[in-house]
Amino acid sequence: MTVSSPNLTYSRIHKAQSCNPPGHFHLPEPPYQALVIDEAQDLSPVALRFLLALVPSLAGAYLTADASQSLYQRGFNWKQIHTDLQVTGRTLLLKRNYRNTQQIIAACATILEGTSAGDSDCLTQEPSAYHGATPTIVLTDSIEQESRLIHSFLMDAAKHCRLPLHGGAVLCPSAAMGKAIAQRLVKQGVEAQFVTGNEIDLNATYIKVLTLHSAKGLEFPFVAVVGLREGTLPHLSAELPDDEMMTVSDEQRRLFYVGCSRAMRSLMVCGSRSNPSSFLESLAAPDWKR
Repeated sequence: MTVSSPNLTYSRIHKAQSCNPPGHFHLPEPPYQALVIDEAQDLSPVALRFLLALVPSLAGAYLTADASQSLYQRGFNWKQIHTDLQVTGRTLLLKRNYRNTQQIIAACATILEGTSAGDSDCLTQEPSAYHGATPTIVLTDSIEQESRLIHSFLMDAAKHCRLPLHGGAVLCPSAAMGKAIAQRLVKQGVEAQFVTGNEIDLNATYIKVLTLHSAKGLEFPFVAVVGLREGTLPHLSAELPDDEMMTVSDEQRRLFYVGCSRAMRSLMVCGSRSNPSSFLESLAAPDWKR
């Protein structure tokens, strides 16, 4: 089946591809000679095929992806992408991390290691040139104590890194939790504001409080990730079938991983003492300090 360029839309491409076996769908005149696709892990195989149909040859396409940070597409798998898109033998796995300290890299890896949530090939990285403190896990059921712990962590991290306090961020599972934390920090005399991903100003002189989803693609010198309470993160509906339960749990585990990996130099995770998240069970010394 052929779709003419003037009528080129995602829905038409999707329909044409679903009606034709692989290799029997093409555009008469691909409109572009080269294509760069970033964050490819957030696209479905169908969306990737649509984009790659816009160039005359796969040699003109460049993709980057991190399977461990797939938040919007279930079951992203590079092996499947290799087969479907014929990129086997033309793939380069990047293992050098320019953002995090070695301690944060090691700690974040334990979030996904031994689970079905991450890509084991992506978790092995070259040693980082940066070194810092071991990431910390604190458990409390008091929202007042949690606010004090966050404030103290940010103050200590800013002093250690010799950076202004407003370089820090607090990442939460939900907007409601983020707004409440920002208000409590303000009551402690700390300049803090809840912001969404679209309105965030990284140069603003206040601590940024935002959701884990909004933090994707960003980085901060020091980060506190909060809300690690069973029923909050992960948040799993009892009505989900067993196979869906694992899929949703894996998605939220990757979300936790993404949040922690936003920290460049210093990281703290806050959870419930009486009902801690199951995501914390495998996080232990020497990679984490409690």
